[in-house]
Amino acid sequence: MTASGPRDLWRLVETAHTTWRRDHRPRREWFTLTATPGGAQLVGYTAPDGEAASWVL
Repeated sequence: MTASGPRDLWRLVETAHTTWRRDHRPRREWFTLTATPGGAQLVGYTAPDGEAASWVL
């Protein structure tokens, strides 16, 4: 595999997939996308049991 550019996006996708599987495959309706006025972009989820996680994009 060849990667180029300032970020290895495929590594990020693989890491996200591993996390998703580790967290018992949370459902898509639990996920949110947030963009702040300052330019930050986040993806996160909250499970029905209250467990929450978020990541900076």
